[in-house]
Amino acid sequence: TRKNNLISDIVMVDAIGRSGKGMMAHILSSFERVEKQHNLDIFEWVGIMWNAGKISKDAAITLLRFEGDTRLFNAYISRDINFRFYDDTGVFKNAETLKYFKRLFVKNADDALKECIKEKPIMQTCIHDGIRNSELFFSAFPNRLKMIYILRDLVPLINEWYESGFGERIGKDLREFQLTI
Repeated sequence: TRKNNLISDIVMVDAIGRSGKGMMAHILSSFERVEKQHNLDIFEWVGIMWNAGKISKDAAITLLRFEGDTRLFNAYISRDINFRFYDDTGVFKNAETLKYFKRLFVKNADDALKECIKEKPIMQTCIHDGIRNSELFFSAFPNRLKMIYILRDLVPLINEWYESGFGERIGKDLREFQLTI
């Protein structure tokens, strides 16, 4: 495992689908040091694989730390940043849009790294049903992780899922990225 980590703090917004994670992510991105949301799907997948006994805990922790640090560093050099105008996870729908544009012009990756270390940003990610893997997440990011879990009334949620055809998409729709273990 890595002894040195770039992530100094991380906040995970967790809930079942369509519960308001995106809205919470927009609010959080307006706080000092909090990055716009980075949907780290691999956090969900690693958690599911670990919970199912398919990978060891130390391997899962290593993957989570590597992916988190990689994504944070990439954000500081504007790699993999979403500049799509109408996308809710893009820079235009989050606070401090200008900050992400400024990062486009950093010429030296070492300078970006120094800036990241100095600013100690709070990495933010949204996940689905991750609370069941909270032991893993808190082990991967001890004393650094904050987890926000959103509860929403299930009756209207189930109706929304039904009307959108959500259950019928899993395993058929190429845009539906769910592990069905």
